Amino acid sequence: MWTSPPHRVAHHASRVVFGDSLHAIRLLPALAFGAEVLLTGFITRELGGKGWAVLLACISVLTAPVILGNATRLSMNPLEPLFWMGTAYFLLRAINLNNPKQLAWCGVLLGLGLENKHSTIFFLGALVLSLLLTSNRRLFANKWFWVAAAITF
Repeated sequence: MWTSPPHRVAHHASRVVFGDSLHAIRLLPALAFGAEVLLTGFITRELGGKGWAVLLACISVLTAPVILGNATRLSMNPLEPLFWMGTAYFLLRAINLNNPKQLAWCGVLLGLGLENKHSTIFFLGALVLSLLLTSNRRLFANKWFWVAAAITF
């Protein structure tokens, strides 16, 4: 059974709920943009940043031309950073809190990311390689890592 990629589901849901106006078409990308700024703040906090660092990181994402451009049209591009950033956030939480159950959320987000856009495979490869090259390779021995891999698949 084939499922629709997340961007197609989002597009269909947007059309059913909000119609076909220009504002309606741009609503979901704008919400994704806001979520990217929010996730940037969360990731900065997870990395040990305080108020000033969080503000600076969020302003940087808020003014980045590529991200702003993605926020103007409904396609798969506004959703891709959400899946990648969400994965990074939950991976950081799993490591920082020593709570490998957080990896299950990584699996969900990576699975959605792979459905959304094939370039997520490059992100996944870089993520696995970075884990292998650091002391966090211990996560490979944890059952939650493999649960996340199964969820992704």
